[in-house]
Amino acid sequence: MADDDELFIITQTVEDNPPNIVDPTLQLPDHILHYIFSYLSFHDLPHVRLVSKNWYLNTPSHFNFHFNASLFRKEDPTSYSHNDFCDSIRSSINASKNKLINADKRVLHAQFINGEYIRDIMKLLEQNNFHEVYFSINEYNYCLPCIFQSKCLNVLHLTNCYLSKHMLCDGVTIPSLQELKLECVTLSEEILSKFISKFPNIRELSLVTCTWAWGISLIILTNLACLEKLYVNDSDSSSVTNIQVIAPRLQVFHFISRGRNTDANMDIHACKMMREFHLNCSKFPNGLDPENFCSDFPHLETLLLGPCQTEKPIKISSSSLRKWMLSFPHLYECSRRSIDNLSSFQYMGTTFQPYLADTSKLLEISYTIVLAPKIHEIIHRAWFLTLRSHLENFSNHNTTLDLRIRKQTSSYGHPRSKPSGRAPTQPLHYIKHLMVDMQKLKYQHEYLMRYIIDDLLWMSPPNTLTLSIPTSFSPTALEVSKQLYGRGDRNCCSGTHDKCWRHFLKHFEVKEDEEIKIEQIEQPVKLTFWFENPGKVKEVTDEKKYYKLTKLIFILTWQFNS
Repeated sequence: MADDDELFIITQTVEDNPPNIVDPTLQLPDHILHYIFSYLSFHDLPHVRLVSKNWYLNTPSHFNFHFNASLFRKEDPTSYSHNDFCDSIRSSINASKNKLINADKRVLHAQFINGEYIRDIMKLLEQNNFHEVYFSINEYNYCLPCIFQSKCLNVLHLTNCYLSKHMLCDGVTIPSLQELKLECVTLSEEILSKFISKFPNIRELSLVTCTWAWGISLIILTNLACLEKLYVNDSDSSSVTNIQVIAPRLQVFHFISRGRNTDANMDIHACKMMREFHLNCSKFPNGLDPENFCSDFPHLETLLLGPCQTEKPIKISSSSLRKWMLSFPHLYECSRRSIDNLSSFQYMGTTFQPYLADTSKLLEISYTIVLAPKIHEIIHRAWFLTLRSHLENFSNHNTTLDLRIRKQTSSYGHPRSKPSGRAPTQPLHYIKHLMVDMQKLKYQHEYLMRYIIDDLLWMSPPNTLTLSIPTSFSPTALEVSKQLYGRGDRNCCSGTHDKCWRHFLKHFEVKEDEEIKIEQIEQPVKLTFWFENPGKVKEVTDEKKYYKLTKLIFILTWQFNS
C-alpha cells in the first residue's frame, strides 16, 4: 500500500448465539484421541494441552533439540570448531537418550554456518529417527548433499540451500513425510518435481521466496493424490510465470506474487475439491475465467482476491462461498451475483466501491470497519465528513469502528475547525463500539486526542470507546477525557441551534487495562538451547524491546429523545 493511500477495511460477520456445546471428543477412546493429536506439529501441541484436562492427558509428548553452529564460532569469523559442534550434538543426544526414546515426537532444529561436514552431522542425527526436522544454512546457495532420511519423518523444512540432481540419484522415498517447506531454496522445475516425488504421501507443500535456477519459473505438480494444502509465495526477483497443479484432494491454495509486471499462467481446473483460495498478485492470472470465477470450484468456502488487475470484471457466484475478502478492488471491477450462504465479508481498500452502497445487496450481517488514516488527513474536518457519508450507506446493524492512526514522519500542525452541533436524530446509532489506537503518536497527543474523540462522538454515540495509548500518556489521557465528558461549560453549544453530544451523555465509566508489547523486528526472535556438557543447558536469548500499552475503556450511557 502506498504511503499516500488511506486504508479502509470493512468486515462483516454473522452474529450467532450458539447453545452450550459439549466436547464431542469426550466420546472418543483415549487411544483414538491420542492418535488424532499425533498428526499435529510440535508447535500446536502446547496449545492443545490447554484446551481441557482430557486433551492434556492425551496430548503426545515431544522432545525438542535445537543446535546452532554459530555458538561454536571461533575468534576467526571465517571458521568454527566442527569438533566442538559434533561433540555437543553427540553428548546432548547421549544425555537425553531415554527421553528421545520415550517421546512421541522427536523434533530437531539445526542451524549451520556453512556446509562443512554437514554430511557427517546429518548421518549422526539420522540414527535417532526424528519426526520433525528444521534445517537452516547461513551459507547462501549451499548444495545440500543428501536428503535427511528417517523412518518416521513427518515434517521437513529446508532454508537457504541449493537442491541439485546429485542428491536425487538414489531411489529412496520417504512415505511418512506429510509436510514440506522450502524457503529461500534454489532449484529448477525438474528438480522440484523429482524432489517432491520422494514423498508420495505429502499433504502440505510450501514454496516461499524460492529462486528458480536458470531464470525458469515453472511449477508443475502432478500425480499428488494426497496433497491438501499448497502455498506459493514469490519473491520480487524470481516470480512464477507458469503453474499447473493436478491434485484431486487439494483444499487450500494460497498464491502470492510480488512481481509487478509478471503475467502468470495458472491451470488449477483439476482441483475440484478446493475450499480455500487466496489470490494475491499484481495481475489476474491467465487461465482463470474472471466472469465465471468460481465455476471450477463447486466447494469453495473462502476466497481472497486482490490486488490483481484484470481487463474483464470479476464476477463471483457461488452457493458454497461463506467468507469473501477483497483487497484494493479499485484496481479491478468485482461484483457478486449470487452468494446465498455468505456469512463474512471483508473489504480493504483506499476508497469505497459503489456496490457496497447498494442496500439491496447488503446482507444481514454486522460490520467491523478498520481505518488507518494519516495524521495530516485526520486533522481536517473534511475527513470525518467523508467518513460519515460512507457509513450512512450501511444497514442499521451493530458496527464496530476501529481507527488506527499511522505513525507520522514529521510535525503536522494543529487540527483545523471544531465539530459543529447536531440534533439527536442525526448520529449513526448502529455504531456500537469505537476503538482508537494512538500508541504510535509522538507529538501533540493531548490536542489531537481531544480533537479525534470530539469528532467521533459527534458522529456516533457508541456503547464503548476504547483508547490504546502509551502508558506514560495515561494520566494525561484520563484528564483530557474527563474534560471532554464533563458538562461544566454550559455554554459549549451557545452558538448552535442543536446541542452537542455532551448534552446527551447520561453516565460513563472508565476501565483501565495495561499490557506489555514487544517492538516488532525484521528478523524472527528465536530461543536457542545448546548442550555444553551432558545434562547442562545454556540458554541464549536475543534482546527485545518492551513497552507498556494502556487501554482506556469508556462505557457510555446515552439519553436521547424518542
